[in-house]
Amino acid sequence: MGTETWTLPSELHEIFGAGSVPVRLVSLDTIDPDFRPVRFGEHDGRIEMFARLLASASDEVPPVILIDGNERGLIADGWHRILGSLKLGSGQVRAVVLPPAPGMGP
Repeated sequence: MGTETWTLPSELHEIFGAGSVPVRLVSLDTIDPDFRPVRFGEHDGRIEMFARLLASASDEVPPVILIDGNERGLIADGWHRILGSLKLGSGQVRAVVLPPAPGMGP
């Protein structure tokens, strides 16, 4: 069995190029806990939904997208999946780790 890959969504092609990237298990301890999405609020129902999906079919849930922030991964997409993983007591999450966009440092 080979390494799992994930095709980047089309909205990221202009920045990162089209293609597939490797998926890996990332420790939740390595994700920046202070990085917040633009729209952040209470989404208990969505978090619960992802917790159920992750418990039953985690391979079918898209990986979290992280931006390499040197010491900590910055969350580009996947807050609900991360919080769902935490709700399950998991110490890790499936993720793709992308470099910072050209011209932008971590």
